[in-house]
Amino acid sequence: MARIKRQNHGHLGLLAVSLVVFAGCQPDAPNWRDEYTYVWEGEHVSVYGYERGEEDACGGSLGAVDRHSASLVEFFGFDESLHYDYRWMSQQIWEGKCPPEFGACTAAGVPHTRTVPDMHETAHAVSYTGRGRFCPSVIEEGLAEYFAEPRFYWRWWTDPELPGEIGELLTAAPVPFGRYRRAGHFASFLVESYGSEAVAALCEAIPFDNAIEDWEDATRAVLGVELQDLLDDYGSYPLCHNQQYRARLGECGGEPDATADPDEEVVFEVSMDCSDPGTIGPLRSHTVATRRIWFPEEMRTGVFIVGEDGEAATLDFNIQQCAPCSAEPDLYTSTDLTTVFNFRAGMYELILFAEPEQSQTLTIRLAPFP
Repeated sequence: MARIKRQNHGHLGLLAVSLVVFAGCQPDAPNWRDEYTYVWEGEHVSVYGYERGEEDACGGSLGAVDRHSASLVEFFGFDESLHYDYRWMSQQIWEGKCPPEFGACTAAGVPHTRTVPDMHETAHAVSYTGRGRFCPSVIEEGLAEYFAEPRFYWRWWTDPELPGEIGELLTAAPVPFGRYRRAGHFASFLVESYGSEAVAALCEAIPFDNAIEDWEDATRAVLGVELQDLLDDYGSYPLCHNQQYRARLGECGGEPDATADPDEEVVFEVSMDCSDPGTIGPLRSHTVATRRIWFPEEMRTGVFIVGEDGEAATLDFNIQQCAPCSAEPDLYTSTDLTTVFNFRAGMYELILFAEPEQSQTLTIRLAPFP
């Protein structure tokens, strides 16, 4: 059970000074470290709020940081006692803590963010805390993107844009911000092709600052393949949007929240009240909720979302197949043209993105179409 504490001032040990600060992230070291106003204690993380408190996050956000951390501890094979600090700040306090081109950053295993849950930075924090250093940059940023939080996609019919050639990024330290999606796609390929233990072993075998020889030795020793063969295999890996290649930890696993019916309409409700424990955020100014839908067979189904006034709700959504990138999973989005889609059999994730002021209970209708 998580514990919540409120304090006007508290005491924190100073963060260890690290000579290696990831991705150019160099938070300064003023006396703000001890000036937190709120603390939330989880199993793996202590979230320190700076001009931030429980009322500034949706009901499930803080717990989501801890659950996500637990999944990452399991992925990397770290000790279950792993624990780290997470610094959650108001815009005013956050100013100057990260490079201007970044929306958040992590230094010495401590995230500096303006939102919770920032799953990208959580991945960095667990990775660093568990081994005392970062993975080679392309894997480090790739895994952070692979484990990142949901993001709304509306250009689902377009080909993914993954800038950068992976061969040129292997020895980059750090990987440029504009190449994160390419790194995330590559991490997805590594996890799907070789498994979590092998990817964790690559992190241990290759230093952050590395040469191509480090990669050649590691892929041969850890994966049992030559580096060029690995890159050739990656060249045939399907292109996927981030929403399709990301891990979706905790979102797709478990029992479905609803099961579509090829003959009858299925109806269920979702609360988009930010105080509800089923919501997270605000993420990019959105309250986010997810639900799992099982399609027992291939079927054509309308997804209709209705507000409390009985009218079509004005909000964004994605609905995507819970399948790896190699399966080229379906990814659909809200549109003014139609919300009737052709679903393959299997589990799908419905992700709802609402404005925080749009607090209401939505009715989701799954209607079969011939």
